[in-house]
Amino acid sequence: MQTKYQKAFDHVTASDRLKEEVLNMTKQEKETLRRQIPKAALVAAIIILILAGTAVAVSIPGIQDWFQQYWQEAGGGAPMTAEQETAIGQMTQSVGTSAQSEKAEAEEDENLAAGENLPPEGESPAEKTSGGETVEAPGRNQASESATNGDKPVAETVGTTVSLDSVTVGEKHLWMLLHVSGTFEPGKSYSFERSELIGAPEKVYEDLGIKVGKGLTCSSNVLEDGSLQILAQYQSPDPNADLTEGGNLCLHLENLLMDREPLLEGQWDIPFTLEQASAMPAIKLENISIPVPESEDAGDINFQEIRITSTGMELICDAQYAGSTLWPDVALILTDGSEIEAGAAHASWEGEADTSLWITDYTWKVPIALEQASSVRIGDVLIPLK
Repeated sequence: MQTKYQKAFDHVTASDRLKEEVLNMTKQEKETLRRQIPKAALVAAIIILILAGTAVAVSIPGIQDWFQQYWQEAGGGAPMTAEQETAIGQMTQSVGTSAQSEKAEAEEDENLAAGENLPPEGESPAEKTSGGETVEAPGRNQASESATNGDKPVAETVGTTVSLDSVTVGEKHLWMLLHVSGTFEPGKSYSFERSELIGAPEKVYEDLGIKVGKGLTCSSNVLEDGSLQILAQYQSPDPNADLTEGGNLCLHLENLLMDREPLLEGQWDIPFTLEQASAMPAIKLENISIPVPESEDAGDINFQEIRITSTGMELICDAQYAGSTLWPDVALILTDGSEIEAGAAHASWEGEADTSLWITDYTWKVPIALEQASSVRIGDVLIPLK
């Protein structure tokens, strides 16, 4: 439970008191707290849910290869259909921009030269949020300590290039394929200590002091030549955003980790432009009732609309159901009987907290040619797609 909420805070800006309140929540308290905790804690608790999934491993570069591998795992080894390959190809844009690393600690070095003091040993330096609050940045000093204490030497990323190869675009979802130069150890998990998509949609609750957005989740694979590929996924926290409209973005990355331990220090800023894409087809279902998850006596949730697209699904209901619409087991059922699971989920109010519609957004693990979908499974409930 604590780990899941800690991941959520990679995307949430809030006070230390609020974070501590949510991290101490237990599964047994879930239903009671849903009705009693402050709205701010509710947002932080359920705003992001990272669902368990299978790591993708490919040997040939290309974003289609990542999706192809998962498709075969989900379908019992059956190859991806031509319709499916075409659908992903239509949603994918080539980018081909790159950046060499800059020293992430340059600003801190300048501060030290000006006479500023380091935090006491064992404490992390603080980070200022856009709202003026001070939030601890966990692990920030861990990398610099490891680089100097001799336990786990951390190399600077001088000469290390990160390239953005291509982006697959949905209304609320982006998959970005990155390539990192160098030689890396197979069988390890690689990610960045900090990753955000500058210029992407955010969700701001001004009255609650919470800003959600820009964070990424990563999967990794070492290629045959020893270099590294990372598939970074962004999920918009704003229910009103549409990423297919395109725009100018910048991918900001700091400090490469291996198995969550510091490996390379540095930062990369990769600006790129998304071209406007065609509007995505959607299947809409109205007035669907589903039992509240993990509760036998709380009644059903009546969804005014369930909207399924090639990249995900939105569940739309009244604000009274806020906090009760994140199922850990959701999948799209295809006409051949195979299932494409949801890889991540996110929930928020459409507008103002506690008064507007409550919208839960699920991301499919691989984009789908929608004509191949026959039904959607939410927990134990199977809903045909008419």
